[in-house]
Amino acid sequence: MTKKKAPTYRTVAYRCPACGTVIGQQVPPAGELWDTLRSCDQCRVQHFVLSDNDTLVVKVSFTALERVSRRRA
Repeated sequence: MTKKKAPTYRTVAYRCPACGTVIGQQVPPAGELWDTLRSCDQCRVQHFVLSDNDTLVVKVSFTALERVSRRRA
């Protein structure tokens, strides 16, 4: 029996929209669109990541950013 290899994915790094921490994200195969709700390990701000094989879009809610800035003050 031959062992099946797990699929390998490219990764891309982006910065957290709130604190700038570098976060890694897998890049989906061509023709697929992935959506992910992530939270930063450093500041805990949740953000939404949309990615396809060519593009990475990061969205964050302003209320989450307001909470972080209040904690820092």
